[in-house]
Amino acid sequence: MELRRSTRHRLTAAGPFAAIIATTAVALLGCADGLEPTPPGPLGTLDVRDRLPDGVTAPDELREHTVTHAVCEDEGFESAEVKLTWRTFSIGEDTYVAEVEAALVKSGEHQIVTLEDAPTVGGVGLEVGAPWLGVVQVVLRCHRKGRRGVSSYDFQDLAILPLQADGELQVAPAGAQ
Repeated sequence: MELRRSTRHRLTAAGPFAAIIATTAVALLGCADGLEPTPPGPLGTLDVRDRLPDGVTAPDELREHTVTHAVCEDEGFESAEVKLTWRTFSIGEDTYVAEVEAALVKSGEHQIVTLEDAPTVGGVGLEVGAPWLGVVQVVLRCHRKGRRGVSSYDFQDLAILPLQADGELQVAPAGAQ
């Protein structure tokens, strides 16, 4: 009889300890730890005045265009949102982009978002006599890494956003970038 009590006592003592281990294991496996996300705020400014065509100089007064756009979407995760503000000007019928500012409005889940500092600068309207429409391709780099449950993930992507001097953002359909 004494043996049964000590066995029962050992099981009872192990019970709380086993419960703590099991709870800790479930908590660790169930948590979604990963990269510390980029906090909302400015990502940077791209001044492209020095990349304007020869003989074109930006005036002091510029028109401002703004758009907020979800970037680096990854199925099963919250996407980040970025606000782009670009300033433009016209000379005759030709329009140009002078600068672009990017700010993170909403952080993505475990996602680092950075602004590439070397945008592609060009234009549309290359036919002889056609008006020039300046375009700056803003590139945002996204990186998401961590684990959920027993699965790990490492997602990297580029969001290429062509901003036109007429105030339009030309985004390719999903999957076409």
